[in-house]
Amino acid sequence: MKRARLDYTVGAATRRHVIPEAENPALGLIEGLYRVRRGVWRPVAVMFGYPLDPVTDEPLDRSPRWQVMFCGRLIWDHTLVWPACWANPIDRDEYVYLIERMLHAQAHDPRDPFGKATSRIDLLNCSPPSF
Repeated sequence: MKRARLDYTVGAATRRHVIPEAENPALGLIEGLYRVRRGVWRPVAVMFGYPLDPVTDEPLDRSPRWQVMFCGRLIWDHTLVWPACWANPIDRDEYVYLIERMLHAQAHDPRDPFGKATSRIDLLNCSPPSF
């Protein structure tokens, strides 16, 4: 008894389906406020505009560009958070809350997972949650 011969190369060209950037918002940056899960929810701001002076936070006289802020700090490699965050948009109030929660944890409890922006949660050393 013989098996039917299947040629797997016949449909290979038609199986690859590339979605253009206009149809897939995850490929191109979209300006707004987002959150991303890095142990706990972390705030992300994506904006297009003039770069800000790191000392005075005033717009510089440079060409407009995409800027991504992760936990209140400007990051140069947006692929660290994008497209992981694009499905979780938030409003300005929640963005400010996440930033203030992180700053409070850094000032008052160094073991709090919110205080460490890029580290994992260590369940053996973190403080118990308070309700």
